[in-house]
Amino acid sequence: MRRSRSLALCAVAASATAMSAFAQPAFATARPSAQAAAPVAWSAAHGDATASGTRWTESGTPFPSLKIEGTLEKTGTGCSSLWVQWTFDLVTGPPQKVGSQCGSGSESVATSLQTYMPTTTGRVAVCEGEDGTSDCGAWESVTTWPAGREG
Repeated sequence: MRRSRSLALCAVAASATAMSAFAQPAFATARPSAQAAAPVAWSAAHGDATASGTRWTESGTPFPSLKIEGTLEKTGTGCSSLWVQWTFDLVTGPPQKVGSQCGSGSESVATSLQTYMPTTTGRVAVCEGEDGTSDCGAWESVTTWPAGREG
């Protein structure tokens, strides 16, 4: 009786170990690489203001972070601002102001997303003024990557 019980317990343990390989999240192989990726250019514009720079991922556990840096430039009067908006698992969050420039000149802009998951998308837009996103240029993706991207 002891031998059959031991064999049964061994069989259960072996089965559980084999099944644990399938218990990984479905996105485990589809997630962005945890290694630092080569920077990719981004840009957005509206009226007399343009924003451009680079974006990249950096190692993280279990998911990488997404870094975005650049410059907001304005050639006219008034103010313009750069905004970012994140969508997590199909739920879009509110726009967040990254920076602004009033009058002619330029301003460094930077933002990051600590946990960049496969179901996260982001976009940026340059908007007139500093107080909202009612008058903006096209929203440009910052989470679309070139085909064949290494890293």
